[in-house]
Amino acid sequence: YTGSEFELDVNKVKISDEFTGEDLTEKLKPSLKISYSQEGTDKPIVKDAGEYKINASVENDMYIGQYSEKFEILPCAIKAVSGNAVSMSYIKGNFNVTMLNTLFEGLLECESLSAGADYKMSDGKMDSDQPGEHDVEFTVELKNKNYVFENGTKTQVCHTKVEIKKWTPCE
Repeated sequence: YTGSEFELDVNKVKISDEFTGEDLTEKLKPSLKISYSQEGTDKPIVKDAGEYKINASVENDMYIGQYSEKFEILPCAIKAVSGNAVSMSYIKGNFNVTMLNTLFEGLLECESLSAGADYKMSDGKMDSDQPGEHDVEFTVELKNKNYVFENGTKTQVCHTKVEIKKWTPCE
């Protein structure tokens, strides 16, 4: 996945072992029709990760024929590097942290992922319920088909830090 529309340039046409070459392609190009399709859709733009089929057909006074080939656009590999959590005050026995969003490395320039639409996060779990800075572990699951994590999966366990403020009663 590159974020750009897929483009195909036909340089050679092979009709049989005897007829192959640039000159034949130039003769056929005016009557060459190219179309793309994706399973379950008729979208004319091929851009997102997924499996596609390209169809080429030629119909003129020299040749009539069709050819189809499947191809795949693979998702881009990224890494979840950290997360942002909701600020919180001390509550005895509470090890849960509400996560706001995740920070990613490796996204294509000019692209961002939105919590909820492109990925979901589990609530974080702290290593302690006491005031101070603590490690938080949470899980991110990618829902955007154009991205996977570096290990090829859609799920990654992540870590961040959170500061628990000591609760001070009003006097």
